[in-house]
Amino acid sequence: MLRDMDIRNALIVKIEEENRRTNFKLLEEFQICDGFSRADVAVANGKFIGYEIKSDADKLVRLSTQISSYDKTFDYVNIVVGRKLFKNVKEIIPDHWGIVLVENNQHNSVVFKLERSASFNMNVDKRALLDLLWREELVRFLSVHGFGSLSKLSKRRLRDLIEKNFELDLIKEYTRESIKLR
Repeated sequence: MLRDMDIRNALIVKIEEENRRTNFKLLEEFQICDGFSRADVAVANGKFIGYEIKSDADKLVRLSTQISSYDKTFDYVNIVVGRKLFKNVKEIIPDHWGIVLVENNQHNSVVFKLERSASFNMNVDKRALLDLLWREELVRFLSVHGFGSLSKLSKRRLRDLIEKNFELDLIKEYTRESIKLR
């Protein structure tokens, strides 16, 4: 039976290989939705991609909450799942999520099989993206866009200003690039 760590390690190697010619940032146990959930693995490259891992030893009790958080945060979402939970997961996750089946082969190596490609997620939320940014990153965003006198504003107020005054696409790009620079 594959453990979470076996899957995660193999997935990271796979992601690094796929992105080796790009400028990307890989994150593990990445807090999303102001810490309400965690993405097992996230990748910021030209898009923001989340990966949820469900090994055969996992339970699905948190999956509905995770779906909501991932959908608010990532351009594309993939679930990497073992054979035991595959059928149940397939019935639960949204149609735009990708499904990657993970198994051991005859050489006891981790093998990934793409069952369904992820499609673009239309549910990304401005606030969820802004929650990912540090206060200094929020101040820099507003300063670059002509806002002054920001030193006394709380992080919440900074997020409110950006959410009210800027389009989702600009917030997505800035968030992704800020995460890549960390």
